[in-house]
Amino acid sequence: MGRACLIAFASSIALLSTGTASANGRYPLSNALLFSPADPNFIFFRGTYGMGVSHDNGKSWQFLCEENIGLPADYSPQDPSIALTMSAVVAGNFAPITGLNVSTDQGCNWSCVQGDLLDQPVADVTVRPDAPHTVLAVVSAAIDGGTGVVTQVYQSTDDGATWAPLGQRVDPTMAWTINSLEVSKSDPNRIYVTAWKGFVSTSRTVALFVSTDMGQTWTPRDIPSTMFDNTQEQYVWLGGVDPTDADRVYLRSNVDPGVGGTSKLYVTANAGQSFAVAKSFDLAETSMTLTLGEILGFALSPDGSKIYLGSSQGGLYVADRATPTIFEQTSPINIHCLSTRPAPGGGTELWICGDAPTSVHVGPQFTVGVSTDDGAHIQPLMRSNSDFCGAAACTAGTTFGCHSQVNGSQCPATYAGWCDQNNDVLFPCNTCHPDPGHPASGSCSCSTVGSGKISAGAAALGLAVCGLVGARWQSRRKRRRP
Repeated sequence: MGRACLIAFASSIALLSTGTASANGRYPLSNALLFSPADPNFIFFRGTYGMGVSHDNGKSWQFLCEENIGLPADYSPQDPSIALTMSAVVAGNFAPITGLNVSTDQGCNWSCVQGDLLDQPVADVTVRPDAPHTVLAVVSAAIDGGTGVVTQVYQSTDDGATWAPLGQRVDPTMAWTINSLEVSKSDPNRIYVTAWKGFVSTSRTVALFVSTDMGQTWTPRDIPSTMFDNTQEQYVWLGGVDPTDADRVYLRSNVDPGVGGTSKLYVTANAGQSFAVAKSFDLAETSMTLTLGEILGFALSPDGSKIYLGSSQGGLYVADRATPTIFEQTSPINIHCLSTRPAPGGGTELWICGDAPTSVHVGPQFTVGVSTDDGAHIQPLMRSNSDFCGAAACTAGTTFGCHSQVNGSQCPATYAGWCDQNNDVLFPCNTCHPDPGHPASGSCSCSTVGSGKISAGAAALGLAVCGLVGARWQSRRKRRRP
C-alpha cells in the first residue's frame, strides 16, 4: 500500500486541528498567533486563507501566501503547524500536503527539510521554552501495509537547519494528534504528546504520552472511558503545560460539527495519572449555531496562575489555577485562538483571534485583538480579514518549500486575488503594498490599529450589525464556504 496508505491515513485525521485551517476555499478565519523570542515586535499570523506578519507589534499586518510551503491556493483542509525560533520560522504540513519547511527570512522564502523528514506528515512543531534555538517536530505516519503507525519526535538545535531523531518510536497502535506536542518550561526533560487509537469513533481511546528523559522513553496515560465519551468527543490535544509545574497539564477535546457533541477541557495535576474535567461546552449539530461550542482557544498566563479558555460559539472565560473548574465569562465574543505573553508594564497581554466583521458569526468587529484586563476590554489590531497592508515585501530566493515552486516575492498576485474575493465596503482592502517592517521594503503609512477598546457590553450591542454584514458577505461569497 505504501504511499497510498500514508495518504489515506493522513487524510483521515487531517481535520484534527480543531476544525480550523490554512488555505483559501474554506471559511476565512484567523486561528493562530505566535510571538518571536528574539523580537517583541515580530508577530506571525495564521488564518484559514493564508499567513501574515507584523513587524510593529500588531500596528500593521502584511500578507504571506501558503503556496510558499506547498499548500494549494484553492483549497486545503489543514493548517500548517508553526513555530518561531530565535532566527527561523518552522512550518510542518500534515495532510494532504506533507513535509517540514524552514524560513530564515521571516516567512518569505522557505527550504524543504530533507533526509528522514522528507515528505513526512508533521503533526506538530514546538520550540523548547528553555532553549529558543531548539525546535521539536513530531511525525505520525502509517507503516507500509497498514500494520501500524510510525510515531517519532525529531529535534533541531540550530533553528531547523539540521534534524535528528529524539529517542525511540512510540506504540505503533497509537497515532499522535495534530497540535499535540509540548515541552515543560520548568523541567526541560519533560515532553508531552497526545495520541489516539481506533478509526471507528465508538471504539476510539485517547491517551497522554509522557517522557521524563527528553523523549528517550515514553509512558502512556489513558484518559478513562468514564471521562472521555467517544460518542460525544472525537480526539484530545494538548492545551498547555503549567510553566511552573511540569506535572500540571491541560488538554482539550473536539467534536464533529456535523454530528455535535461535547468539547471538554481536561486537567491533570500529576502528569496524567488522573484527570478531571475543568469545563465543557455543548456543540449543536451544525457549527453555525449561536450556542456554546467547540473549544478553539486556550492559553495560560506567563506565570500559569490564570487559565484562558475560548469557545467558537460561546465566549471568553478565565479561571484561577487554584480553582480550575470555576470559570468567569469576561466577554461573549466567539474565540478562534488565544495567545499570551508578559505585558510591558507587568501582568498579561491576552491576544485573541475573533470573528471578522464580515463573518456570519456574532461578536465585535475584529480579526485580531489584544487585552490587558483578561478580555474585559479588547483593543482591535486587525479589524477584518481584508485589513492587511498589502503583501509582505519579499526578495526572490533560490530555495522552495516542500511541494512548492513559488516564494514570497510571488505572493502579491495571491494577495490581489484575495482582495478581489474578500474586499468589503465597510472594511476595504488596503492598496499599499510595501511592508514597513521588512528590510527589503519601502515606506508605508498604513495602520490597522483601532481607535478604541471594545468592552463586553459593546460586543453584545454589535451582534445585530455583525449579523447584517455577515448575511451580505455570505450571499456574495457563498462559493468560498466549505
